[in-house]
Amino acid sequence: MDISQIQKQILESDEFVLSEAQKVRYLYGLKKEMRYNQTRTETIRTESVAEHIYGMCIVANYFLPLEDPKNKLNQGDVFKLISWHDADEIETGDILGQSKTQTDRDNEIIAMKTVIENTPAHMQPEALRLMKDYELQSTPEARFVKAIDKIEVSFEIFDDNYREIFKKLHTRRQDNDKTKLPYIQDYPYILRFCQVISDEIDRLGFFVK
Repeated sequence: MDISQIQKQILESDEFVLSEAQKVRYLYGLKKEMRYNQTRTETIRTESVAEHIYGMCIVANYFLPLEDPKNKLNQGDVFKLISWHDADEIETGDILGQSKTQTDRDNEIIAMKTVIENTPAHMQPEALRLMKDYELQSTPEARFVKAIDKIEVSFEIFDDNYREIFKKLHTRRQDNDKTKLPYIQDYPYILRFCQVISDEIDRLGFFVK
């Protein structure tokens, strides 16, 4: 099946979208594989920021041919942006988008400077460029990566683990949509996946009413 056929199927069939989502989820399997013969013993499975970044790489690989069939985006910058976009969270930790305040955003700017200062000198100029680009959303690559950031978690949440996390965080459908939809409107296939997956987990009772 070529790209144009896949694009057509995505826009026409919810079942195809959900099938594709499950195939992407299969590649997420590495998120759960522990190195050095170690295991996680938690009841509710957690995820590190680095595992999220890996997921974004998989999702970007999936959507790049769909959203950018003429290869206008600089793919090198896309994957560099993915690597650096959350580096400030080394200092701040991860904060839920639905509860983030202006103070949190101000702290992210301070944290970004700290991360740069503690990065090897020869890496600093590129890291600063990428982190500023993402913060300001100043290039098509940064805006695409923002959309990937928002859709990545949608592929993660097809299991009871996330049903429990949604209950714990009191996540409502409107919270989910508010943190995603403003950033994905210009990407029809990402938007379509977001809508179909959100409708499905809503139907399954994941969201708090």
